[in-house]
Amino acid sequence: MFTKRTIVALATAPITQNIALIRVSGPQTYSIITRIFDRSLPEYPPKNSQLIFGKIINPQKEIIDEVLLLCFYKPHSFTGEDVVEISCHGNLFIVNQILQLILENGAELAQAGEFTKQAFFNGKLNLVQAQAINDLIRAPSLPAAKLALHNLSPETQKELEIIENELLEIIATIKVNIDYPEYDGVEYLTGKAALSRLDRLLLKLEVIKKSGRESRVYQEGLKIAIVGKPNVGKSTLLNALLQEEKAIVSPIAGTTRDIVEARYNLQGIPLTLLDTAGIHETQDIIEKIGVERSLQALDKAEIIFFLVDNSCP
Repeated sequence: MFTKRTIVALATAPITQNIALIRVSGPQTYSIITRIFDRSLPEYPPKNSQLIFGKIINPQKEIIDEVLLLCFYKPHSFTGEDVVEISCHGNLFIVNQILQLILENGAELAQAGEFTKQAFFNGKLNLVQAQAINDLIRAPSLPAAKLALHNLSPETQKELEIIENELLEIIATIKVNIDYPEYDGVEYLTGKAALSRLDRLLLKLEVIKKSGRESRVYQEGLKIAIVGKPNVGKSTLLNALLQEEKAIVSPIAGTTRDIVEARYNLQGIPLTLLDTAGIHETQDIIEKIGVERSLQALDKAEIIFFLVDNSCP
């Protein structure tokens, strides 16, 4: 069950900076802000959002900071609740004083993702859009960010709504055909016609599923295991891709004893490269452990680069 709370959090990074942004959202937002702001707020609720300059003051009427308040009113905000965003100076001592004042006046510290959670339960976002926001925030590349924006757009949501409505229409028609076969006001849907319509919906869902897989690859990346026998050039390949001496290269077989892991960006796709120990029969205890870890890397990898030495007959 969703319990409505008035929550507050620092929306910008917790570092010293020119401007910091503190967000407050929930049913007590304006009663709290009224108690710590030196100016009267507009009569609640005005039709549009308001930008107000003033001072944050403590119970002793001491000025904490000069700030700008950007005021949104329920339900016309991202969360669907009353929201105030406080733009203050980015000194962390000032930021913490303002946060403490808001908490002392009845707000609670927001949990990770709780503003988006409020938006979801207030019907401002669906689960796809909520996930898209998380993907956009954490996107490791520009293509990943573009895909997240695509999933956030209203056009993408309309595609899903059209499919959902058509599926519900098929289900409703079949139920009426079964329960009221004598009713003439509804299309008689034969099994062949129903399957044809369902096949078209399935094709549309396959396109969306493919887009989802593509988005996951750009967001989460791929694990690539570089495997082969000793001294076939696994570490050399890793170093060439990275253009740095990440792994030790030598003519001595078994130089790599453990997994060497490295990050590589391939046209916006984040890759985790795993340089493995050479897979071969050995009596050396340490080499055996390395071979076992190489085999484990094979199980975890989405792509395997199997290297061979083409100089051998």
